[in-house]
Amino acid sequence: MSQEIIEKPNYDVATYEDAGAGTEGFTQETLTLPYIKMIQKASPECDPATEVFNDAIRPGMYVNSATGRIYGTGLDVVVAQFQHRVNEWAPRSQGGGLRGVYLPKDRPLDTREVVVENRKRTVRENGNFLEDSFYYYALVNEKNEDGEGDGEFDMGVISFKSTGLTIAKRFNMSILSQKVRTPSGKVVPKAIYSQLYRFQTIRKENSMGVWYMASISRARELSPDEELYQQAKAFNAIALGAKVHGEESENVAASETPSEVKL
Repeated sequence: MSQEIIEKPNYDVATYEDAGAGTEGFTQETLTLPYIKMIQKASPECDPATEVFNDAIRPGMYVNSATGRIYGTGLDVVVAQFQHRVNEWAPRSQGGGLRGVYLPKDRPLDTREVVVENRKRTVRENGNFLEDSFYYYALVNEKNEDGEGDGEFDMGVISFKSTGLTIAKRFNMSILSQKVRTPSGKVVPKAIYSQLYRFQTIRKENSMGVWYMASISRARELSPDEELYQQAKAFNAIALGAKVHGEESENVAASETPSEVKL
């Protein structure tokens, strides 16, 4: 009995030819982006009593808040867009939670500085407190010891606040220090998505306990011909106004830990 050989269709070609079909209606208003969290000892992912506990997750690892993907202790990062926002939080005694988000120019002025739980807070007359947050909309991937990771880059948001703002400002200076000269001779900053950065967690310890922080360094420049450059450029066009997965808690340790930047 002869066996009929049926040639399998080339799905890759078909997928490529139909690329983007049906996604034309996706805009920044219809997207939900995950946070890329750095796990601390007190993070719920490390607590067996919580629903999000994962025995594979360890302090110092980066985790995708939406998919649960574990990136390890190092990230390859291409920033697509930066945003500065002022968040208004209700105190825990009043149920906590995010009560408002403002552009820096629209920051409420009915505030005073107080110290709460050994932290300086900017408190409004209604009892809520304000907190500046820096958001980096980025493509991220796990970093291998031998170089760039082999997996796919994910869209996500890395945030810094509290003591992390100092180092985030240094990171911003590193981004702005990458310059290019135009044909007219004017020197201008390069596109924010033209650089690949490395985020690596570092363990710190003092009398108060153990925590993890990020060390940031520039890895290399991306060519405009690279697929990663083009992906980040496309992400830049849709990131503004995109919603972020989950409500950013005031207890997100990844955003509160300081970092180091190597220019």
